[in-house]
Amino acid sequence: MADSINPQHPLVRDGRSQTERLDLHALAPESVALDDRSERQLLVYLNEFAKAVAFYETDESPDKKLQQSNWQPFFRTSSSVQVSLIEAFDITNYETGYTHTKQRFTDGLNRANYAPWFDFLFDSALTVNSWFVALSGDVVLLENKVILNETPLRRLIEDLIQSNLQPALSQLFSVVNLPDITYQLPNLTDLAKEQVGSLWNLGSIQYIRDNTLTDLDSVVQIRRIADRLDDIFRTFAKTIQQIVGEAAKQDILQPTQTHEPHLALLYTFLRLLRRVTDDFNGLTQKHLDFYYRDVLKLQPKLLVPDAVHVLFELPKPVSQYRLPQQTLLKDGKDAHKVDVHFALDDEIIISQTQIAELRTLYRNATSFLARPKANSADGLGKDFADPAHTKWAILGEEASENPPNDKTKKALAATVGLAISSKELILSAGLRTITLTLTCENPVPANATDAFAIRLSGAKKWFSPSGVVTTLINGHTLSVMFTLGVKDDAIVAADPAVLGVDYGITNEAVIQLILNDKAGLYELMRLVQIKAVSIKTEVSQLQNVLIRTDDGDQDPTKPFMPFGAVPSVGSTFSIGSPEIFSKELTKLEVDFEWDKKPSDFGTYYGAYKLTTVPLPTTDNSFTRRVFYYEKGNPVNEETSPGNVFEPLILSADSTGNDFTADSISLPIPTSPAVAKEAGWQDGFVLVQLQNDFLHQYYAEVLTRNALLLSNKTPDQLKDIVKEFPATTLTVNPPYTPVIKNLTVSYTAETSAATLFHVLPFDDGANYRRIEQGAKSVPFVVDNFSDQGALLIGLTNAVEGSLTLVLFQLLESSAKTNIDAATIHWTYLDGNDWLPLEAGKNVVNDATKGFIQSGIVQLVLPERTASRKTTVLPSSFYWIKAATSDNIQAVCKAVGVHTQASRATFAPVLADEPAKQNDPARLAVPLPAGLVTKLDTPDVSIKAIKQPYPSFGGRPAESTSHFYSRVSEQLRHKGRGVTLFDYEQLILEAFPEVFKVKCIPHTFANRSVDPTNQAINDVHAAPGYVTVVVVPDAMQTQLDDLQKPMASRGLLTRIQDWIKKRISPFARLQVLNPIYEEVDTQFQVQFCPGKSREYYIELLKKDIGQFLAPWAFDSKAQVTFGGVIYRSSILGFIENREYVAFVTDFVMQLDGVQQEEVHASAARVVFTNGKHTITPFTAKPPPRLVNRGIGSPDWQIPSSSSKTP
Repeated sequence: MADSINPQHPLVRDGRSQTERLDLHALAPESVALDDRSERQLLVYLNEFAKAVAFYETDESPDKKLQQSNWQPFFRTSSSVQVSLIEAFDITNYETGYTHTKQRFTDGLNRANYAPWFDFLFDSALTVNSWFVALSGDVVLLENKVILNETPLRRLIEDLIQSNLQPALSQLFSVVNLPDITYQLPNLTDLAKEQVGSLWNLGSIQYIRDNTLTDLDSVVQIRRIADRLDDIFRTFAKTIQQIVGEAAKQDILQPTQTHEPHLALLYTFLRLLRRVTDDFNGLTQKHLDFYYRDVLKLQPKLLVPDAVHVLFELPKPVSQYRLPQQTLLKDGKDAHKVDVHFALDDEIIISQTQIAELRTLYRNATSFLARPKANSADGLGKDFADPAHTKWAILGEEASENPPNDKTKKALAATVGLAISSKELILSAGLRTITLTLTCENPVPANATDAFAIRLSGAKKWFSPSGVVTTLINGHTLSVMFTLGVKDDAIVAADPAVLGVDYGITNEAVIQLILNDKAGLYELMRLVQIKAVSIKTEVSQLQNVLIRTDDGDQDPTKPFMPFGAVPSVGSTFSIGSPEIFSKELTKLEVDFEWDKKPSDFGTYYGAYKLTTVPLPTTDNSFTRRVFYYEKGNPVNEETSPGNVFEPLILSADSTGNDFTADSISLPIPTSPAVAKEAGWQDGFVLVQLQNDFLHQYYAEVLTRNALLLSNKTPDQLKDIVKEFPATTLTVNPPYTPVIKNLTVSYTAETSAATLFHVLPFDDGANYRRIEQGAKSVPFVVDNFSDQGALLIGLTNAVEGSLTLVLFQLLESSAKTNIDAATIHWTYLDGNDWLPLEAGKNVVNDATKGFIQSGIVQLVLPERTASRKTTVLPSSFYWIKAATSDNIQAVCKAVGVHTQASRATFAPVLADEPAKQNDPARLAVPLPAGLVTKLDTPDVSIKAIKQPYPSFGGRPAESTSHFYSRVSEQLRHKGRGVTLFDYEQLILEAFPEVFKVKCIPHTFANRSVDPTNQAINDVHAAPGYVTVVVVPDAMQTQLDDLQKPMASRGLLTRIQDWIKKRISPFARLQVLNPIYEEVDTQFQVQFCPGKSREYYIELLKKDIGQFLAPWAFDSKAQVTFGGVIYRSSILGFIENREYVAFVTDFVMQLDGVQQEEVHASAARVVFTNGKHTITPFTAKPPPRLVNRGIGSPDWQIPSSSSKTP
């Protein structure tokens, strides 16, 4: 609907197509024939002229009187003349006469008078009969033999009389003979003659009467008789039309070429006259040629040679080989049996460089996708369903028309994040709690608390902990904490063979924080920068330690005597662990569970009172000193000895422990086997006993008590018992310390860690080390700033050499309503992407930024040999093409190849046309796979491939095209002034364009999506000219046939070309049409026996063909503007032979139900949309009460049907 502010364009027109432009008969020289009479027309003319030529002859009377007639009998028996007369029959005038006769009857002028009607139909029968009789009289007497010139037309008329006209005449008689009709039959004796009587069988049909037409109401009778006569007429008209059409196909001199002498002379004259007539009619063309070629000096355009892209392959022993410019290749012979040659446009240095990997990265506001096998159906390596259609996103763009499903999208999600390696993370056993704190430079998004998945380096693979708690502190600090149970896997030093990635570290475990694939998370996190990282580990219940006593190595999981079987002052045992003592400990606690330790040492050692040594009374009576060794020297920082039975505590921030320090940093202990030889005490904690357990007095006390009690009477024993307590008399063996169970707990905290960015493509080479002290603050995740990138991995790359890469693109797949993308090229040196400079490294980009197929010429720089590559597999030479804006403006790719070169058709020049190349070959592209060999074989070339059809070719201009072009040129003079000039200039210069519509005074909104209905074109914009082009599907590979779109490259070429030929003040736009999709929704009932599933799909296809016929028929044209009515689509569906009825039919445009849709802009084309078709579901029958017109619930039924 027109808007009052922005009205619709007042000039309603459809544009101009190549067909309309070139199929103008008026421009052809033969359209103005000086003598346009054919042989048939001349024969008809002579037959009529013969009536006016007198002929005299004597009769058979005795006086031989002269009789006057004409010359027509000389032609009457000629089958050639009769065929010409039949062809001259005016079928249109015949049908008009019948219509006039019927109209006079129905208008009441001949009411109840059927005579004119009957006369017309009987005359029709007599006319056909006369044709048959006339064709039966062509008899020639030759050498006393009578020869009948019987034509195929005569046999056809005979068959049609018997099969069609005789039954129709019988029906006519059945009406004429009705009792209520009075009619005088015409003279039908010609139908009863011997020659034709058996065909018409007049005697048996002339008295037939149709009794079904009697005893009827007069009005009904008249209507039925009229219907019957209409049927009879249609039979006669169809039969006569068939006879006339067949007569036009007959050769007037065939089939026998045997004729009467006077007719033979006439036919000979006519054939000779044809040559004169042809030469006479050629004066028009001669005049045009003289004026065009001699006066104006215009000549037909020469052929434009086509070109092909070819790929070369060398044998393995050959590393490089040169083919010079103009080297000839061939594809066999053309229709003239002449070799077809193509010559190389430039020299090529062929090498063994090949493409081994094609990967893409794509980032938008909601996702970050990595396709490791970009040239596959799903980006993961799946084969394409149709090998002939292999388009894929060259920069990884997520296809809007065929987006990946959730499962595929999850697999494509880029594996990015942060990896942290540290010896603090080696946690083999025990109850382990890890707290990772990331202090960031800038605010952390609130949803970062659920941003990462944790992976830890395990002994067999990466594993993930459960119960991860992520906390955001003060908006800038992210804390990640989780706990591993005693039965959970060990975190071990990263093993490249196990984990599949070599971080270049030794004796350090790795924790990965992998960003999850939630929508928009990467976009929020990629700009967050890390200021500091700290790792805190808290371990308890650890038994996996090394124990060594004076007696040797002990198993900490079993009871052992730490000070030996006979402890003495200076006895020691050592505790060591590669895991514990390599860390920056803030606390270490060793808990002992003593086996059978006396609860009261004073009582236990009561029998030892008589000794001269102090007796132990409590646990504190036994002390220890704790040391740790560094470089073989004992280090002890405790202020006083400690209780040997109490837990061993080393702490950096509390008092009352064995010793305190700012931190506890011990050397990494070696394995026990090596330690024996290399100062194994380094890195171990040594516990030294400071006093013994009186083992040396045990024998003395035992002897003393035995002597005291020996040889005593009972009374003496009683006195001894009274004097000494029982504990003194009972001698317990000295306590030997036995540790039943030993567990270690410790806390370590450090900020010393190595950071890595985890990069996409989880295949081993996917990290970048973040160097300490870098000038810029590192990001939490690698900041991929481009929208999309293509990563090309080259094998056998020759650094410093020119490499030619062919990009075959689907040129119509790029969006043209946005600005072009800027492609920047880089190469990987170490872990840094360095620019490939335009002109120096990117010598030429024939793709113009991936908007058209072409070869990109790259000089590969030499890489720094000392720099290690970890971001991608280092076995390849990596180059990258990326863009940070308007990624949808680049085309989808069909293929990418190296060792490519362009070759142009080199036609064979010869004086004789038969020895030249067939000019018609250029009318269609040369199919792929034909140019496969050199004109002169060369053993240094293993294979040549032509993977794609030729392009850019155009045959030499035909004569008719020349006349059309010159006629247009005489009008526009090569300058664009009127809209017709714009259209004709573009159609001539760009044959790949099928249709052009020039819309003057219009500013088109380029930012509108061509599939979007939100159009805001301004049709009152002085100075603006909008040109809309539709490409030719026969010459262009289209992404969507229902929405043919010209490529960005083609639009750019058209705009640049036409700008040079129009006013400099005209503001020009060259755009694609806007396609508005018409959707439908309805229920359908198919005819009995029809498969629902099959016919629903067939019906969708038929509707699509109705709305977008150009997608199914190459002769159908795209039509701009117009109106689509709901009733027209509904009627089309109902007329399908497999549809019984349709109900609940709705037509929609942009989701809004419509009865009719009008084009919202001058450049709009209606096309096929989505069709929701459901099988009809029977509803309860409506109530039959109170359903008459005027009842409250009466309405016109919404369904339409036909009898199944």
